[in-house]
Amino acid sequence: MNPRSGGEYFTGYGVNEVNKAQLLMNLTIANQQRKETLWQIEQAIYRKAKAEIPDLDTLFMQPMAPTPVSAARAPVEVLVKGPSMKQVYHYARKVLQIAHTEAAGLHNPYLDTVYGVPQLEVDVDEPRAAAMGLTVQDVVGQVYYAINGGMTQTFFNPPPMDYHSRILIRYRKNQRRSLQDLRELQIAVPGGHTVPLSALARIRSIVGFDTIHTYNTLYAASVLGYYQQLGLKETTMNLLVPAKMQLSMPKGYSIGPAGLMGTMLQAFNQLNSGLKVALIAVFFLLVVQFRSFSTALVLMLAIPLEGLGSIGALWLRDMDWSPPVLWGMVILAGIVLSNSILMVDLMLHFRRRGADRDHAIVAASAQRLRPVLMTAIAAGIGMAPVAIWPPPATAQFQEIATAVIGGLITSTMMTLIAIPVAYSLMDDFVTFVSRFYLSDVWLPGRRGSEKTGDGD
Repeated sequence: MNPRSGGEYFTGYGVNEVNKAQLLMNLTIANQQRKETLWQIEQAIYRKAKAEIPDLDTLFMQPMAPTPVSAARAPVEVLVKGPSMKQVYHYARKVLQIAHTEAAGLHNPYLDTVYGVPQLEVDVDEPRAAAMGLTVQDVVGQVYYAINGGMTQTFFNPPPMDYHSRILIRYRKNQRRSLQDLRELQIAVPGGHTVPLSALARIRSIVGFDTIHTYNTLYAASVLGYYQQLGLKETTMNLLVPAKMQLSMPKGYSIGPAGLMGTMLQAFNQLNSGLKVALIAVFFLLVVQFRSFSTALVLMLAIPLEGLGSIGALWLRDMDWSPPVLWGMVILAGIVLSNSILMVDLMLHFRRRGADRDHAIVAASAQRLRPVLMTAIAAGIGMAPVAIWPPPATAQFQEIATAVIGGLITSTMMTLIAIPVAYSLMDDFVTFVSRFYLSDVWLPGRRGSEKTGDGD
């Protein structure tokens, strides 16, 4: 990216470690001011940084879409866990190498933890601290507040300032700069006197991890990345399968999918359970409203027809099924069902006024044609830019928009064609069953007894 072409960059953003740097870039609008895609720019930056920055251990770039649902972590995640953090990190580095060389469809893989951060380790001598009436927690707490500080309670400043404020209390800057300053830090002990920290703990300079993660009481490290050409499931398996085949881990260590993949599976299970309950509840509400099981079944036919269109649209565009797509279909189901209800309700209205069934179906379909088409066209036009030409801020909603448009096309066609046909067939079936139940097959002698009674 060339900043002169309209892009911007900022450095020194949120950096709080001595061996880490962060850069925030604001790219120009795609398809208008630049030809490169986000992933092409990412790959070019990665190659150039690896070639020109010496001793670069980890480099990852994270898209930050200006939307409320911008993810804090990359969607593709493979988790390595075990009882030793160093061994977990060792295997995670091997998985990262596989991600760079063998995982098709995976972009910008990186580890969520980095080893090599300079640290100061304070190992408290528990017997010596106990002899002075202190616990490990007491010592660590005093060290923390002396170095990092603690805020006082809020107090009110008198006029002319007239505002509430708090004070950060800690050692002065020149008293907390070096390892020697830490050794000479004074620890208060019961009795009113103090001792240096070096008398209660062993302090040494080490190299450690910037972040230590745990998963079910085990140490964990994740290899993360982004998917573009392939879907989430396929990209995750392209990394997970070769990693499992090539790594021979001892007992207690394991590797498996995590992150959005696990969340997606959990969300599917929860949504499936909720949808079953919701569909049953909607069905019985329709039964109560129309006082007919057959009419409720005809109306519910619109929902699976909508699903066929959504699945077909995703298949044609080679997109993946995901929980957000299912949420979009749930929203669309309300539109589809309301159109069907309005059409069938108008059919019943005409029949109550004395019209025969076929005339009621034709008249209701003709009157509801324009509202149904206007609803579908308005929703489709609103979703089309996101589905076909998504700007960077809405690219993650492309699958949802595609599924909604596909569902709108099929559900609209089926509302105008399949619902009237289904209503006619169902009415024929109900009429046939009613005649069958009232025939001599089920009520033998009924018609004869009625004739005999009339003759008498």
